[in-house]
Amino acid sequence: MTPIRPNFERPPLQEQAISVVFQPLDKFRIVDYGLFWAELASEFPEVTTDAPLEAPVEQFDNFRPTEMSFQLLTVPPIPRAMFRNPSTGELVQLQNNRFGFNWAKAGGQPYPRSEPLMARFKANPGSVAWGGG
Repeated sequence: MTPIRPNFERPPLQEQAISVVFQPLDKFRIVDYGLFWAELASEFPEVTTDAPLEAPVEQFDNFRPTEMSFQLLTVPPIPRAMFRNPSTGELVQLQNNRFGFNWAKAGGQPYPRSEPLMARFKANPGSVAWGGG
């Protein structure tokens, strides 16, 4: 059965994020970001880095929302790289245990809808890492 979704002319949506989290790639190095960007630089010309995102762990039993954790590291973590296309609002995020694809509203551009965004996510070179491409 196909899900029925509301179809707004101007949906009240500011951002959509699709992300896959996987076991850390032990051999992932900082230079791999440059190799990855070589595949999509013409479409995603802006590059920034930030702290890596923590892998979410869903807990359905004994949920404790106030848990905190910390790590002592001997070397700094490899950052998260973000490749942005300012004209479409699309953003590809990459780190050693995550691949993500976001769309964020910018200017007057319309929301492209979930199905086309999922197709773009699957077609992205980084999706090969999780079997989507």
